[in-house]
Amino acid sequence: MIAVCIIVLPLPALHACASELRHISPTESNSACIGDPRTPTCAFETLLACLSIYDAQLCEAVGVDLDPEGYVNDIDYKYAVEEIREITLADITAHTDRPECFRLGNVALRARVLRCEIGKDDCSRVPERIWTEVLYPTAGKWHVVVDAEDCPPP
Repeated sequence: MIAVCIIVLPLPALHACASELRHISPTESNSACIGDPRTPTCAFETLLACLSIYDAQLCEAVGVDLDPEGYVNDIDYKYAVEEIREITLADITAHTDRPECFRLGNVALRARVLRCEIGKDDCSRVPERIWTEVLYPTAGKWHVVVDAEDCPPP
């Protein structure tokens, strides 16, 4: 089952930053690298596309294993990547509960995200959230750490 680490915080209105917004939905995207996770941003966008249309191939490209039970597709994502930074020793010592996920060489990507279930949610009223993803390099690509089993081996 997919369990994406999500940290929920109140934010300034994402709608006000329309020029900075990126978009991924089942029918369109303004990303040029979905399916090719050559950078942390491309890996994050591939993850959103995977979750938007529930595509096992896209999920596999970023190291995510899908479990179809109870999953909802047709999700519209609007997002803005705010920060990509390398994991530091301070991060490692602060996350002693999951040391296998926080290693030098990994990166943390923080994005503001609006997630709207098409046909169910009023997309103009969905809450804004901060998603923080840990990503790690492997064979020239980036994978997303979804839960402890997905952390790279030591």
